[in-house]
Amino acid sequence: MSFFLSSEQYSDLRYSTDLCDEEIEFREKRKAIVFEAMKKTLGDQGPQTMDEVRYFIGNLQKLCIALHTS
Repeated sequence: MSFFLSSEQYSDLRYSTDLCDEEIEFREKRKAIVFEAMKKTLGDQGPQTMDEVRYFIGNLQKLCIALHTS
């Protein structure tokens, strides 16, 4: 068995948790779309601001997991 070690200048792997500008922009656009869809679907029970979207999604995920495991 043999191993070959090479060092390349560019890599496809990300070595930090920082997001690139394109990914940040994508997430903000997606958040706005999800916010509007949740407002339309849930009405007054949905998120009142875009900042609340991730909390609603987290709670919906917990509910889905609870329903799936019961």
